[in-house]
Amino acid sequence: MLYRRLRLVLRIFLIMLLVLSVLAGTALFVLHRNPEALLSSYRDDIAYVTGLHITAQGVHVALLPLPALVASAPTVEGHGWTFAADSVSLVPDYLALLDGKLIPRRLVLQRPRLAGSLSPQASGVQPPKHLFRPDPAALRELIRLGIAESARLGVEGPVQLVVDQGEADIAHPEGARLRITGLRCDLRLKPPERLRGRLSWRQASFSAPGQPDARLDSLLLFGKTENNGFLDRSPALHAQGTLLLSNWLARMDFSLDLNTTDTGWGMTSALRGDVRKNDVLLPFQLAGDISGQKTNHAIGLQNLQLVLGRDSAILNGTLEPGGTETFALHGRLELRRASLTQWLGFARSLAPGLQVALDDVTEGILTFVMDGKGLHVPHIEVSAAGSRFAGSGGVASWANPEVALDLASDSVDLGKALPESVAMRVKEPSYGHEPLTPRPGSPVLPDDPGVGYDIRLKAARVNYGPLLIDNAQVIIKPGLIDPVSRLEDTLLLAEGSLYGGSIKGETILGGAAETPYAIRLSLRNVDGTHLAQALPVIPVSGGSLRGDVNIQSQGKEIDVFLDKLRGTVAVRAQGGTIRPLRATEKKSSSIPFKTLDIGLKVRTAAWEQGRLGLEGQWTGSLTRDNMQLSTDLNGRLWFGGEADGANMEFRGIPGSCTLTLPPGHAPDSDGAQAQITGKFGFQAARDLVSVSEARVAAFGVEGSGSAQISLDAERPSWQGKFSAVSPDLAQTLRQVGMPAARPPQPLRRMELEGAFKGTPSTLEISGLRLRVDKNDIKGSVQVDWRQTPNLKYSLAAEKLNLDRYLEDNTPKKTAKAAEKPWDLRFLRTFNAQGEVRVGQLTAMKLAVHDLRLSSRLENGHLRYETLSARFYRAPLTVRGSMTFGQGLTVENSLYADGVDLKAASADRGGDAVLTGRGSLSAEIRAQMTGPGQFPARANGKWRISLTKGSYQTRDKAGNLKGKPTHFEAAGSSGSLINGVARSSDFYLKAQDMKLDGGGWVDLDKRTLDCTLTVNKTNLPEFPLRLYGSLDKPQTSIGAGKFLLNTLGGITQGVFDVFGGLVQGAWKIFR
Repeated sequence: MLYRRLRLVLRIFLIMLLVLSVLAGTALFVLHRNPEALLSSYRDDIAYVTGLHITAQGVHVALLPLPALVASAPTVEGHGWTFAADSVSLVPDYLALLDGKLIPRRLVLQRPRLAGSLSPQASGVQPPKHLFRPDPAALRELIRLGIAESARLGVEGPVQLVVDQGEADIAHPEGARLRITGLRCDLRLKPPERLRGRLSWRQASFSAPGQPDARLDSLLLFGKTENNGFLDRSPALHAQGTLLLSNWLARMDFSLDLNTTDTGWGMTSALRGDVRKNDVLLPFQLAGDISGQKTNHAIGLQNLQLVLGRDSAILNGTLEPGGTETFALHGRLELRRASLTQWLGFARSLAPGLQVALDDVTEGILTFVMDGKGLHVPHIEVSAAGSRFAGSGGVASWANPEVALDLASDSVDLGKALPESVAMRVKEPSYGHEPLTPRPGSPVLPDDPGVGYDIRLKAARVNYGPLLIDNAQVIIKPGLIDPVSRLEDTLLLAEGSLYGGSIKGETILGGAAETPYAIRLSLRNVDGTHLAQALPVIPVSGGSLRGDVNIQSQGKEIDVFLDKLRGTVAVRAQGGTIRPLRATEKKSSSIPFKTLDIGLKVRTAAWEQGRLGLEGQWTGSLTRDNMQLSTDLNGRLWFGGEADGANMEFRGIPGSCTLTLPPGHAPDSDGAQAQITGKFGFQAARDLVSVSEARVAAFGVEGSGSAQISLDAERPSWQGKFSAVSPDLAQTLRQVGMPAARPPQPLRRMELEGAFKGTPSTLEISGLRLRVDKNDIKGSVQVDWRQTPNLKYSLAAEKLNLDRYLEDNTPKKTAKAAEKPWDLRFLRTFNAQGEVRVGQLTAMKLAVHDLRLSSRLENGHLRYETLSARFYRAPLTVRGSMTFGQGLTVENSLYADGVDLKAASADRGGDAVLTGRGSLSAEIRAQMTGPGQFPARANGKWRISLTKGSYQTRDKAGNLKGKPTHFEAAGSSGSLINGVARSSDFYLKAQDMKLDGGGWVDLDKRTLDCTLTVNKTNLPEFPLRLYGSLDKPQTSIGAGKFLLNTLGGITQGVFDVFGGLVQGAWKIFR
């Protein structure tokens, strides 16, 4: 049975082979019989239909690989076209050939060359414009017209076209030109729909005036498809090649694979190459899968790899053609990395630090719907500047496009997003090319809606350097349009919470190329304690703060921005304290205040070595209940430069400082004010404050000088020079709280100058010079507070006249007078020692020369003595002590021997002149509890002696009158009890007279009562009484008037000269 079947199949095969042989032989016979006539008939038919002129050098029949007609060097001309080839081979339909018809089944073109112009006037044919639409319907229509035209040319049924090394050169009258070289194809068309085969060329180039040159190299297209249902019935299609454009596409290698299944189709694409932007080549890549279903028109996008430069993303989604007004794309974009700064123009105008932050946007996820109306992105996640943002966005309408973006983050580090905000200099990224979208600064035309934007960024926590801002929000949207330049501003609105208070800001970014800025910022009810802990550079702690900033500038570089900075800054703090900038455990002192105001009118600013310098007019005011301090500085202050930022510095800045004490809080009931002007300096890093060329006005004193103060926590110190003048010392004393002090008129003007240096526990004044009245006092003073305050001094004066100041102004006493007791215990709180040198000291009209007086005060006990002194040619020795407590105890001793009485009497003046030599010694003690008690409480002893002298009276003009009364010796000694000097050994010896006796002198009441016995030659002994007032004593004598006047004058002269010494001491102590 099997054998029979095989034999049947073999018989059928042999019969078919025999039939084919017969047919081939018949066809070959027909072709060989008259090939030229056959081909000429076909040529004439084509020429008739198309109007073309067709020629060939010769026609012959080729037997292999199939019998075919071959035309050598054919040409076709007409309608502006020229076609030529080395040869054209035509394999006919053999069955139709037997019927006398020439129907091509295979057409082979060897090195065909097509040239011509697409001129509608020449061809008389105008292709319908809708055929050039890039959609499947137009493509199908174009293929249908091609098949119909082929039928007119006698092409029926399946046909194969083979081209080898074809060329084409097609021009357009308007200048466009298309060239194709190295064309190869093997296409099989089975009308009416099916097409399969292979097409390739080496290069195709296109050029047109005003258009970029385009080139498609190494094209390869093969597969099979059908015109109806191009995507539904195409089993397989592959395309690859390289596309080049002269303007932006440097190169694009593409590979496309289309496959179909029973349920749908799929295409795998791979595009990669380089795009050109300002002569910079940027690599790109687009690769992934696209698919569709036969049951609907939706197109699926699977894992499309999108790469441009360093940026990359993956797109998945569904494209619905004919969706909401033309299309709808539902997708998800996974952003691996993207640079907004590189591609978007507005980002290039931002600060360099923000450009760096936007240059690296990563880990993004965007779920979106894009259609013909707009773009809706309900879910966005993205990472930038070290923070994770989430939110939504989109474009509501393409007709009036506005980009909306609403993103939020849990935490944002402003130092990473904008390093310039924390004083970090950052270099902006450089790409070598312009962005893909226009930069800001292009004029907005009235009819151009442009692209709007409404960007809202939120953060629950913003770290601004050491500061913490809560619930921050920034809104970015278009601002106003300048009516002249048509440049549009960008408006940024910001707000947040700062340490219990609020912060609000507004920035207007101008559209001009200079990038102008206008910034307004306000702070309200900020807690000063937390702010000072976070920002050590602020020397204010506690209370609440508010502030307003209104500045303008331009430029995105920090140097340009600061140089152009202008505007005002105002800050007010209430109920806080001023603390040291560099506080330590040993330096924790602070100054409380009621209000503190700081203002600045900015002229410019600078950035150097990590420091911010703000230059302008600085004002400050500190108010307390008992005082107000205001400052004014004009110059540049530097901030920062230290790790903690707690540094401030300025040098040689002109300014002023004013201290005002209101009534009730000043020594003077009218209040008081002190002001200092000069050039000020401050270096927080060195804890150094300085002032030079200073002018001071305080408490009626005008001064000048310079000072430098070190606030170092371990070794604070100060030094400088000063010069001060008090035109009215009485007014100065009144303003400092001593209204009862009324210095004598000669002491009303005082000048003081010197150099000082010290520490909190020491003060040294050197080069001291005090000018008061006609006195010039020089010396030095040292004060030490480390334990018990200790004062050391050394003072010297050429002349000092105490009589100008020690007027006898003892108040008159009454029975009801009540003196305020002394409390001198404050003199126990410090120690003092030193030396006073006076060339000439005058008191009570008596002069002491070359005085050196040393003193030492310790624990309320003062000791003093003369190291040297001359009292009218006699050495003078004074020693004493004073003890201070609830009163004063005085012990004093005085000794002088060999006093020139004539010189002393001449200096003292008076009604008489006493001459001779004298000696004086006294020891006086007194205990006083208040003023006016000396000499009533003076006790001690005294001695006076005179030798070889004389006495002579003077008239009112000071001229001597009469003859002098000479004496050999005189003297007295005694005691001093409660201000009453008593003596019983008074004597006076003259040539013819002798006096002796005694009595008392009350130095407090200024009275006396002395009784003397007079022995005169040739006269009996008689008594003499001197009594009454010490200034104008009365005498009682039993002798004649002449003797009374003589003896009384001598006695009065003695008391006058030596009593003056005691009275002088009394007035000094008083």
